[in-house]
Amino acid sequence: MEKFKVTFFPDNKSVFVEKDKTVLSAAISAGIYISSACGGDGVCGRCKVILKKGQVSEQPNGIITEKERKNNIYLACLTNIRGELEIEIPESSRLEFDRIAGKNEPEDLYSRAESIHYPVAEFNEKVFKYSPCVNKVYLEMPAPTLNDNVSDLERICRALRSSGDLPAVQTGLSNIRQLGEILRD
Repeated sequence: MEKFKVTFFPDNKSVFVEKDKTVLSAAISAGIYISSACGGDGVCGRCKVILKKGQVSEQPNGIITEKERKNNIYLACLTNIRGELEIEIPESSRLEFDRIAGKNEPEDLYSRAESIHYPVAEFNEKVFKYSPCVNKVYLEMPAPTLNDNVSDLERICRALRSSGDLPAVQTGLSNIRQLGEILRD
């Protein structure tokens, strides 16, 4: 994969990233934190950056005005890298951790995974019968026929009931929508 150098100002930090990665992901790779309250969905408009040099492609959005476009202002989360870049991050888009919490390092705002201690819960059989809450079960089911034309979810429930003493199956609509394609594969 082709990689390009992206330099961020005023930090004067550079990072090499693959073509078509977003400017936001490149900044994160360089250890530069840009405000992106929407998680990179392109709806908050807080990750505005100025393109000083280079070539990018931008996904359409309603956040950037025509005047900002003429001044080479882009949303970092919706702008893909197409070549060597020089990007300026304005003060309004910078996520300064010392401003937020009076800390010197971003790591001071969160706990490292190694330092988190999880409580150990003890359950007896009367309180919690099934452990874990999710079970993985291998099923082989016959293809649907004209004589047996129940829904895919019902076919799975039937196969699970016949495979052992399992409780009722619960799933969300997004999973049900994918069942037909998964079962046919």
